[in-house]
Amino acid sequence: MSQKNSEKRLFAVTISLILMLSIAIYFAASIHASAVSDSGQIATLSALSSSQTSKITSLEGQVSNLNSEIVKINGAESTFQKEAASAQNNISTYKNEVNTLDKELNNITSAYDNLNTAFGSLQAGVNALLSKVATKNGVIADLDSKVNDLSLNINFTEAPKLIVLNSELPAVFNTSDPGFSNYSMLDGAAYGDSQFLLVGGKSFSPGPTNFTTYLAGLYNPAVSKTVIPLNTSGLGRGWFTSAAWNGTDFLITGMELSKSSTGFSPLLFLFSPKTNTFMLLDNLSNYNWIISSAAWNGSAFVVVGNSETSDYSVPEIGVYSAKTGFINMSSVLSGYNMSKNQDGPIFNSISWTGSNYIVMADLANFTVISNTGEAGNLTFLTYSPSLSYEGNYTSNSVNWYTNAGAVWDGSQLVVANSNQGGYYIGLFNPAINSYITVDNVSDGVPGIPAFNGSSVLIPGLYNVASPMMSMFS
Repeated sequence: MSQKNSEKRLFAVTISLILMLSIAIYFAASIHASAVSDSGQIATLSALSSSQTSKITSLEGQVSNLNSEIVKINGAESTFQKEAASAQNNISTYKNEVNTLDKELNNITSAYDNLNTAFGSLQAGVNALLSKVATKNGVIADLDSKVNDLSLNINFTEAPKLIVLNSELPAVFNTSDPGFSNYSMLDGAAYGDSQFLLVGGKSFSPGPTNFTTYLAGLYNPAVSKTVIPLNTSGLGRGWFTSAAWNGTDFLITGMELSKSSTGFSPLLFLFSPKTNTFMLLDNLSNYNWIISSAAWNGSAFVVVGNSETSDYSVPEIGVYSAKTGFINMSSVLSGYNMSKNQDGPIFNSISWTGSNYIVMADLANFTVISNTGEAGNLTFLTYSPSLSYEGNYTSNSVNWYTNAGAVWDGSQLVVANSNQGGYYIGLFNPAINSYITVDNVSDGVPGIPAFNGSSVLIPGLYNVASPMMSMFS
């Protein structure tokens, strides 16, 4: 619109200039006619006419320039009109697209509202289902517990059986005068080098006139039906209590009797099946312990036992390796002790599970065990690889006479637990803290059993007269 106004102004200017030129010419002619006679005036008018002619020529040039500008402005206006028309088309297109997007947004908003409402309904349904699941989980947990209890004896699901192998023990293992104070007993066993090592003592009566001698033998049921006795005559007075295998040799724990009294000292022996020889590793005369059990953890042997007085018993633990020798670790046990008025653990055996230790113990006090022989409830204490305490589980099963032991079979502990007149065989599953009894044996006092991958050998004392050996599979 501004371009058209410019064009009109230029046109008016042009007309004004032309009128002014005509008036000037007319005025000049009138003057010339009236002053013909006056030559001076003629000369003046001629000069004036010449000057006006020059101005007219200049004005004509300006008009021409203005016409050129008008042409340019007209071209620019035409271009602007085209661009304006194109922009108008784009605006119309954008408005249509915005309208379409508004409709889609409304549809999406509506769909979101519907989904949100549906989600609220689903959430309520999920919460209801979770509540039902929680209830079902409680039922499942009870069923799992029952299933685990039933599966504890998975190795023995097909007619568990105990085979008494006393006839396979050589006569040299027996005493010449069987009796409660004069008998032979196998206290422990270990499996390695494709055979069982059985250890114990003969004529157990800790006195200077009726001392004990060490007993040991090798048993390979795949090769021989009898136990091959080992020569222990050079080892002195004492008895073996347990054994453990480290992959090449057996560590055997023992007790040495004094020649002039009933005192004793714990000993550590090494037995090599390649040479059938015993070697004394350490005499722990500074420790008033009875070592009851040993376990190999892959780099060292860990032993447990009890120091005993007339009133109480204190559990003990130590570590032995060829590099460091024997190290007393009893301080980690936090001062457990048994007294006349307080139950405390009596350590019977230790097992390495591959990730931690489990000590099988009895909870007893001195008065009860002295009066009745009841050593107390079985308890299983768990320790980390560094021997820090992790927890315990105590069963309702009671052990008698402190004769008991356990062996790890890869998933659970197989327990030999003495009672009045015989012993029980039980299974402890540390994953669910569950202990069950799977067999009841009418005669025998058990030692620490050994596992060969399929069967458990249980050593001990039979009929309070002779050594015992049974196989449970």
